[in-house]
Parts: sequence; structure tokens; C-alpha cells
Amino acid sequence: MPPDPSKVPASFWTESEAELQETIAAVLLLIWIASAEHHGWTDGMAAGETFATTHAAEVAAGFTATTRDRLATASATWGPDVTHGTLQGDLVSILGPDRAATLAVTETTVAQTMGGSAAVDATVGLSEYDLWITAQDNLVCPVCGPLHGADRAEWSDQFPLGPPAHANCRCVLEFAGITA
Repeated sequence: MPPDPSKVPASFWTESEAELQETIAAVLLLIWIASAEHHGWTDGMAAGETFATTHAAEVAAGFTATTRDRLATASATWGPDVTHGTLQGDLVSILGPDRAATLAVTETTVAQTMGGSAAVDATVGLSEYDLWITAQDNLVCPVCGPLHGADRAEWSDQFPLGPPAHANCRCVLEFAGITA
């Protein structure tokens, strides 16, 4: 008989979300502070804590809800004759390392962008000449590729906060007037 995710108690999901939120908040805060300090702002701890706490709660809630939904959708297709391979494939796609890696890359980009932007805004101010920079490698996507080197006027309508433009986005902002 295949596993039945509907029998997982609500307390499990609540506890898992809380643990995930705590872990994500700690990592986001570290990245945010590192980015803010890299861009010349050392007085941003309170702003970083607010960002990390708020954003981590949103990310953990979304990740947990999506996990529950994906498990429910997959389990609805599992009959008594479901194969081990099908179960394994479904569970790895829902709970496996690729999904965690996507979360890590995307949220690292968010924290780096938000910390840098907060620092620059607090010190010298954001500029229309702030540039979107890609990794310039073979993994750059068709969304970000054309944005490489574009100034704020070119990308801010579509992406007002800057990167990430999508899941797994590794882009950064190069702020005008800031030497790194």
C-alpha cells in the first residue's frame, strides 16, 4: 500500500514550517548583513532582522504549503499497484535536493539584493545607473541574459526590486558610485 500524506498530522506541518522558518531566517540575516556591510553599511542590523524574519516566514509558509499540495496531488495518482520507481521519482521531485537547492539559490539572491539595496539606499542612495549583472556563463537564462549591463531604467518596471527575476536566478546588482 502506498503512503498516504493525508494521514500526516497537522502538528507535523506546523513544526516543520517553524523549523524551516527559523533556519531560513538565520541564513537570510547572515547574507543580508554580509551584503549590507560589503556595500558600506554597518548600522543595518535591525533592518536586516526585520527583513529576514518577515521574508523567512513567507518562504517557509510557501514551501510547506507547496510540499503538502504536491504530495496530495502525487498521492492521488498512486493506486495499490504503484511501483517503487514511481513513488521514488515523485517523492524525490517533491522532497529531494533539487528543490532545496533552488530555494537556496533563489533566497540567497533575494537576501544579497535586499541587503545591498538597503545599504546603498541608506548611504549614497539608489541610482538610475545601478546595473543588472549576470554570471555571464552558459547557465544564464533568456530572461536575464538581455538584462546584463542594463541600468535601473531598463529593468525596474519588470523587476522593481532587482534580482531574482525567477527561481534559481544568480544575478546581482552593481550599484553606481559603490566600489566593491
